[in-house]
Amino acid sequence: MALLTRLNPGTMYEASITSVCKEGISLPSTAVVFMTNEYTGYVSTLRPTVSTPTPPNFQACCQNEGVSDDCLFLCSAGLDVSNIDINKALLCQSHIGKVLACVADGRDHTLCCQRRDVDESCHKFCAFDHDQALSYEFTLSDATCLISFSDIMECLTTNGAESAPSPPFGLVLLNKTTHTISLQWQKPLYHAESVIGYTFSLSWGPENDKEYRRKQVALQYSTILQNLLPNTLYRVEISAFTESLTSPAVVIEARTLPG
Repeated sequence: MALLTRLNPGTMYEASITSVCKEGISLPSTAVVFMTNEYTGYVSTLRPTVSTPTPPNFQACCQNEGVSDDCLFLCSAGLDVSNIDINKALLCQSHIGKVLACVADGRDHTLCCQRRDVDESCHKFCAFDHDQALSYEFTLSDATCLISFSDIMECLTTNGAESAPSPPFGLVLLNKTTHTISLQWQKPLYHAESVIGYTFSLSWGPENDKEYRRKQVALQYSTILQNLLPNTLYRVEISAFTESLTSPAVVIEARTLPG
């Protein structure tokens, strides 16, 4: 066993081993790629200088989805939920799915809804997406969620628009071996100051089979996914997360080298 010392934190290394005897030196072994851990206080040099883009335009999204002019007042990041007229909102029930999908902006606001004691049966509205909006129809069972409508909208507008990060930026594949995949990315383009880490969802094999899924967390801008199977196609979804919100994911696929 060898102990490698005086390595730099947050740095990718490639190591191989050779045998030495009086007759000479052997060929090097298969290279092993690894990354050292970050230490507290370490500041990564991978911090792109980018301007903060304008937050999503919810009203433009609602108009594109066919929400009527009378209901566009619901598609606002600055919506004062305390002044929402529930009766007026009821007249917009046929557009509610599209409104929620636009205002959620692909982000999962379920944690915010939980903190506001929104009933669990209504949590689906806290993470609505455009695919759900296309098939959604308001039902009597959903009417009970009107009690929490203000809380849901506040999570989607104020909480989401002001503090939810955009996806990790510039995801690239750095290297791959028979058992590892090395990835690197940059901080989100906006609301990066609230990000405390990045979550990975790693999947392979049959779709939707939990046996072939794995999750892990990274605190820096790069990672090495280890203990992978050789010659296997992996799908990696990476999201940035804050104390209460998770960004939309970016996806990359890579196949490990044959064994």
